[in-house]
Amino acid sequence: MDISVLGNEQVRNVLREAVKRGMVSEDNIEQMVMESPTNEMKILVDAVHTLLCRENHDTVCHYYNEESTSTEKVFLGGYHKIWTGEVMELMNLLEMGTVAEMINLVRKISNTLADLEQYHPGASVLLSRATRSLSLSEAQPKTCQKTDPEPLTSPPE
Repeated sequence: MDISVLGNEQVRNVLREAVKRGMVSEDNIEQMVMESPTNEMKILVDAVHTLLCRENHDTVCHYYNEESTSTEKVFLGGYHKIWTGEVMELMNLLEMGTVAEMINLVRKISNTLADLEQYHPGASVLLSRATRSLSLSEAQPKTCQKTDPEPLTSPPE
């Protein structure tokens, strides 16, 4: 059978049935998704990282450091896996059915932040500092926070 002819809903149904029959586990599926994310997922992970990461992106960010030192398989790197997992967790938490839905939400949030800049150039900085105390800021992976004076070259084990 040529699986490329299956629609998204059919693929989801087949995977649900495979999990139900014990042919594959949800952990196996999640691992496969994380090891080979679609281009759409990569764009989403990059966008969510940009919105939620509290590292100073002008000087140090493990996610960006990983990109500068890796090949085309950058999403297999530890920090990219962490952020891919965060995106998948957020999608579940927010009950987003597709990557496209999540991209639309992130786009709306980004546009709202851009609109804030029209009121005052520092408005988004103020919002960023204010959200650090909100529960949403806790969604950021702790491993992405700066813990050493020097940037890590690989994620903690």
